[in-house]
Amino acid sequence: MVDGDSYKKKALALFKSKLGKKVKSSELASITGKKGGPISHNIRRIFELRDEDGYDIVNWKDNKKTGLNLRVDEWVLLSLKPNPANIRTRKYTKKTWLEVMVRDNYQCQICGRTKDDDDPFKPSHKVTLHLGHKKAFKGLRNASAVIAISTRERHGKLKLLRTITYLIKKRPIIIGVVGYPNTGKSSVINYLAGRKKARTSPEAGFTKGKQWINLSRNIRLIDTPGVIPSKEKSKMELALKSAVTRVEDAEETAAEIIRIIIRKRKFNTLKKRYGIKESINPSIILEMIAKSKNKLKKKGELDLDGAAKMVIHDWQKGKLK
Repeated sequence: MVDGDSYKKKALALFKSKLGKKVKSSELASITGKKGGPISHNIRRIFELRDEDGYDIVNWKDNKKTGLNLRVDEWVLLSLKPNPANIRTRKYTKKTWLEVMVRDNYQCQICGRTKDDDDPFKPSHKVTLHLGHKKAFKGLRNASAVIAISTRERHGKLKLLRTITYLIKKRPIIIGVVGYPNTGKSSVINYLAGRKKARTSPEAGFTKGKQWINLSRNIRLIDTPGVIPSKEKSKMELALKSAVTRVEDAEETAAEIIRIIIRKRKFNTLKKRYGIKESINPSIILEMIAKSKNKLKKKGELDLDGAAKMVIHDWQKGKLK
């Protein structure tokens, strides 16, 4: 073996020097590469010697055929000369893959990414263009038009990005994030980006203008101010959707929230949150909340407006759902 030789040449020389004898995986692991460093995927190179170059190398899986009774970590070369009949054809050869990459200017034609882009499927990793990168998109031919994600539970990100990059062929991909005010659009963008790129605030209407966010070299998002459909003019309905934080009649809006909770038979949510007794009357429930949370005016009267605003705030923050 020569120090400048590749790992495959050195491994083949070892097998030939021990023709018909067992070679252990520990011996193969001790062989260094061209630059003298260890090879992390050394066993893959042995499979290449067998499947691509045709050398008759057997292991424990061939025990029934050979009768050698090899262990899991043992290999044997049976012949010095390669046998073309042992070569297994692969759907993609290295040569074919290289030709495709050169033709497409080293850009993945499925996701649009190029080498060293941020890999959306492996946080903190960079894209490497190989066959495994393409397999990440398997099963997306019948992708759903609706993908559920949660920034709080931290799930759905990979499925959404895979679906976007699979369905949209044009590059670069430009996506507008549109929705009601104060519904978490910027939070979704930050979750997809993996870091805080869009400014967020609990105050409705915080995003004033368009913000461009680069997810990768080929995917750009536009964070937009909240949009309210012109047909929707009810302040109460918008408050229930968290689209507005300031309402004219807080007590009536809070009463509607309480009615919704009662209809859903989730009164225990109010009971645990505010420490109140069960009731089906929204006005009485609001009074109990004011007493329990010590919402009082100067003369000791119940501050129902303050209690109502607290209920609205908790509803919009997802603490009553």
